[in-house]
Amino acid sequence: MNYQLLVDYFGSQVETARQLGVKQPSVHAWLSGRSKMGAVVAMRAEYITKGKFKANELCPDLGKIKPPSAN
Repeated sequence: MNYQLLVDYFGSQVETARQLGVKQPSVHAWLSGRSKMGAVVAMRAEYITKGKFKANELCPDLGKIKPPSAN
């Protein structure tokens, strides 16, 4: 995911952090590739942006979750 698009949406790293309830260094770590966005923050971003950014794209680990099989 290109986290820069998310930062551009909010206008700055500081505002992105504020909106998502994280600290600015976390946003910088996403941008630099040193860290991945967690599932809860990714879902928060999807909600706040009204679906413009999808949680499973911001946090690829969410795409690995499979619903339980019906028996």
